[in-house]
Amino acid sequence: MTGVDADETVLDAARRRREGHCLAAVIDFAHARLEDIELAVASHDVVLLFNVLSYIREPQALIAKAIATLRPGGRLFIKDTDLQSDFYWPVPFDVHSSIMRAIVSGTTDGLDGYNPFFARQVPGLLRRFPGLRVSTFSQSFSFFAPLAREEREYVRANAALVSELAVKAGALEDVDAWYSLFDDGREGSILDGADFTYAMNEFVFQAVVT
Repeated sequence: MTGVDADETVLDAARRRREGHCLAAVIDFAHARLEDIELAVASHDVVLLFNVLSYIREPQALIAKAIATLRPGGRLFIKDTDLQSDFYWPVPFDVHSSIMRAIVSGTTDGLDGYNPFFARQVPGLLRRFPGLRVSTFSQSFSFFAPLAREEREYVRANAALVSELAVKAGALEDVDAWYSLFDDGREGSILDGADFTYAMNEFVFQAVVT
């Protein structure tokens, strides 16, 4: 079992978590970009691409590479998210729709190649490859007020990502309205509201080589 990441800091954290794990003897890590790493044909039973393809400029090429490494009956799992599926309440609908329109209109070049809506493209990409049996799964989770510290940090991080993407898309006015809602230094932050709700969907796609 080999985990691959381009960020050495992430790998260091993974190595620490491996210590004492019952499968530690068979878990290895490689510091590399998936686009560059060499993988033998028909050498793996399972490949998992976890929040990877939305950052790749040519995701179809990486999917083809992953499929080629699978043995007959092997499985490719792709997990990614769609930013527009995130739900924040009580964010005014006009603020949410305005900032999402701005991000949707932004080019991938303007977002440094990151596609925050990539998950919706995966079924179409997988259909281009013959000999695959494709299944789709989704999982939803929610946070409700009062938020635990970890939940609050998670929501603020996701809201900050929305702000960052909107800035790169040039929607500065929308960012001001959005960011003020989650500002911990402002009295009346929606995170402190008794009815605050955050929900998101995660999408998993399974492709079996037939």
